[in-house]
This record gives sequence, structure tokens and C-alpha cells, in this order.
Amino acid sequence: MTKNIRGARGAQGDIIVKALAAALLALAGAGAGYFALLHAPQAADLGAAAPKAGVGQVDFDWVLAEGELLQGTATLNVPQGINVSLKLDNDRPETLIIEGYDIEFPLAAERIVAVNFHSYRKGLFNIRLKSSPRSLGTLSVVEPQ
Repeated sequence: MTKNIRGARGAQGDIIVKALAAALLALAGAGAGYFALLHAPQAADLGAAAPKAGVGQVDFDWVLAEGELLQGTATLNVPQGINVSLKLDNDRPETLIIEGYDIEFPLAAERIVAVNFHSYRKGLFNIRLKSSPRSLGTLSVVEPQ
């Protein structure tokens, strides 16, 4: 008889331990998400370049190291009037500039950051880091076809 009672208490104890472990994991996950949100780079007001709802989007991926483009196409060819998402993986904190679009976007070290904007103006626009006059690439916005 005592064996059955101890077995029941053991199972109940296991359930409590599992519930506590799940609650602690949930709290840890929520805390990590809150920390990431607090420390996520924020874009300045993009004005006319702010992404628009209900339009198409084109995606690009870049990897930067020591102020140079390591991976990704250097010329971002996009039609006017769509949203652009440029995902950047950088090795140090920096600010990305798209000249002519008045975009300055903070980049975090060792973290992928998406620069999202609307291609509202046609032309060729230099993309560079604030710390260097050297071009990383070019945004080429053309008439939609």
C-alpha cells in the first residue's frame, strides 16, 4: 500500500518539477526577447523612403567585414515603386548610408539587421558606411516595366 502512495506522490512531484521547468524556460525566453527588442538597432525616420503597404518587395543579402562587401551583389537593381529589404551581417557596429535617399541605418556587430525602404526615386545611389567614403555598392532604381 505504501508503495502505491509513494508512486503517486513521485508522479505528482515529477509533474510539478516539469511545470516549474517549463515556466522558467518561458520566462528566460521572454527575457531574452525583451533584451533583444531593447537593443535592436532602430532606423531614423525614413520619410518618403518608408516601406509602403501593398506593394511588392525585393530582398538582398550582404555580408560585410572590415568595411568591405564580402558576399552579395554590389549593384541592387530594383524597379521604382517597390519595397527593398537589404539584410546585412556586419562584423562591427556601423552606420549604413544610402546617399540620395537620406537613409542612415545603424548596424549591430555580429547580428543580421534588415534595412527596409521604398524605392521612390529613380537613379543611381551610392551605398557606403558612415566611417568611410568608399562605396560598398550601388542602388540602381529604374522605371518599372
